[in-house]
Amino acid sequence: MTHDRIAAAIQQRLDELDLTPEDRQLLALVPVARERDNIPGVHTSRSMGVHDASDRAGYAIPYFDTKGQFLNHVNVRFLEHGEGAPKYLTPKGAKPRLYVPRCEKSPDWADADSYPGNILVITEGEFKAFKATAMGLPTVAIPGVDSLSGKTQGSKLISGFEQLPLKDLHILLIFDSDIVDKPEVREALKRAEIALDGASVRSVSSITLPQEGAEKVGLDDYLIGHSVAELLALPRSKGEVAQAIEDMNARFVYVDDGAGLVVDLEHPEHGRSLSALRTTYPARVQVGRREVPVAKLWLDSPSKTSVAGVRYRPGQGRMFEDHGLPYLNLWTGMGCEPASKIDADAFILWHTLLEHLFGDDAEECLWFEQWLAYPIQHPGAKLFTAALLWSTHAGVGKGLLAGAVASVYGRRNVTFLREAVLNESFNDWINSQFVAVEELSGASRNARGATIRDLVTAETVLVNQKYRPTYKARSYANFYFNSNHANPIEVRDNERRVFAYKITSPPIDGRLARKIGDAFIQGDAPLAPSLHTILLNIDLDGFNPHGAAPKTSALEDMQGATARPFSSWLRTAERDWETFCIENHLPKARHLFLAEEVAALYTGATGERITNVPVYLSECTFVGVAASVHNKCGRLSLRDGRRKKVYALHDAARWVGAAPEEVVEAYHRGLELATGAEI
Repeated sequence: MTHDRIAAAIQQRLDELDLTPEDRQLLALVPVARERDNIPGVHTSRSMGVHDASDRAGYAIPYFDTKGQFLNHVNVRFLEHGEGAPKYLTPKGAKPRLYVPRCEKSPDWADADSYPGNILVITEGEFKAFKATAMGLPTVAIPGVDSLSGKTQGSKLISGFEQLPLKDLHILLIFDSDIVDKPEVREALKRAEIALDGASVRSVSSITLPQEGAEKVGLDDYLIGHSVAELLALPRSKGEVAQAIEDMNARFVYVDDGAGLVVDLEHPEHGRSLSALRTTYPARVQVGRREVPVAKLWLDSPSKTSVAGVRYRPGQGRMFEDHGLPYLNLWTGMGCEPASKIDADAFILWHTLLEHLFGDDAEECLWFEQWLAYPIQHPGAKLFTAALLWSTHAGVGKGLLAGAVASVYGRRNVTFLREAVLNESFNDWINSQFVAVEELSGASRNARGATIRDLVTAETVLVNQKYRPTYKARSYANFYFNSNHANPIEVRDNERRVFAYKITSPPIDGRLARKIGDAFIQGDAPLAPSLHTILLNIDLDGFNPHGAAPKTSALEDMQGATARPFSSWLRTAERDWETFCIENHLPKARHLFLAEEVAALYTGATGERITNVPVYLSECTFVGVAASVHNKCGRLSLRDGRRKKVYALHDAARWVGAAPEEVVEAYHRGLELATGAEI
């Protein structure tokens, strides 16, 4: 009689679940009789290791691993239960473990790609999990809501979870509809969220099943009258812990570079220590009897947004990878989007400003505007030239121009500096696209000139920030200098990296200056988008971002003011070769010389002796004077067996590109012309 009751109970449960015959067999429920019934071949709770003092009948639900192999673990469901007599019992001493359904539509539990949508549902109760999985929704079951991580497990998940690809899965928690009425269950869910977050799952959310009437609704109940699609269409919510961690990820990034800093995405240029984060972000979450700081939850969470470092990469996304490591990008886009149509006032004001600065010097104005436009048309471009605008008085519009361009880039992509900062040890200002160095004074201009030359052409820099490890990074900084001094930096004869222009216009009209400021700089800079579009449409034909800056009269004046006597003497060869030859008693056809011959010529012309002539000559190569032929040929074998470097004082481009044999032949021919003897 008892056996019939057990069989009927099993059949009723299987009918309620509406399982296929194949799934009924795979579920493999086992009848459990009372000891006193003594039915041959039928298990009892004792024979299964279950200690039931009431000696009741029921059936056992066997547990399988992800490959469908029996785990020697069961959960016995008794037909009779009441106060003091639990409905379910597991073998004595057994720890809670995960129920993984074995049915026809079970996925390959170890392969996340076999889970539709990479979704795994966690519920309470084996039949609920089996029903959902049998309908094509991979679902596992825990013995109870509070047992997800086990009371003695801390934040560690119960046995069985380790066989699942949790890091690649989105977790959906679906429990009975009366969960909203049970505070203890909600607290258990918080602990479950912490445990799942510790397992680095992709996300955790929950679905609250709709309840009609007083009867609670379980997952199996809902799926008897609804499809999986209808279930997944129900509203999802984040638990309090998951939401708190998600909110932290939306605002903060942990920088795992050894310094242990956190970056606030609202102010990414400033890092803060972990202790400072706990102080400035005091929010807490109630978990059981404890109030846990949200900052601690986030810092302890494997799912916190973490990067290997902070870098500046114009043109790339907020997060990017470099050599397989994630980085936070300080570049957050330009300061404004370009306007779809250029405002007429913006066009007039911009060109009025340029005309005021450059007057009738159209070629210099065009090059300078191309110089401004190139990095805006090519975000992240590094120009190998800097622009220097100077005037003898203030208020001509040099600062207005820098401010207008800065509005296009945005404040986080622009740095305004005083010259003293250039030589300071901390240089995180280099993480900019546009660096405006204001009011160069000319003090220590020799040292300043060397620093500027290095900064302008350096493709990589060593970035030194307070409280962060120093790192090597690519430089995207393009430099704009202004000054009220005639010679703010040392300019060598071979200078090709500085575009220098002297502004001769008077101070700009005050009303015009205010109009330009209101349009492009002040407040929300309403016409900055139009300026953005103007610069995006500048024709860059003929502009070379890595080429030399045009030689201006202002540059020549600066070179004359800072040149060495030797350089000044040699420059006459560039300006007037015929006169140079007459003054130095040279045949015009002789272009090539040895270093000691150049030194002798200089001494003969000036009466001064110089040493280390090759160094002096190398400073002049880029202006077409004394271009070293050995750049291509190295030391050449002369007819007398000596190996020497040969320099060209005239027609340098021709000789630098010539073959070694041609250079040697021409050198000796010129020497013969000079001495009148065959050598």
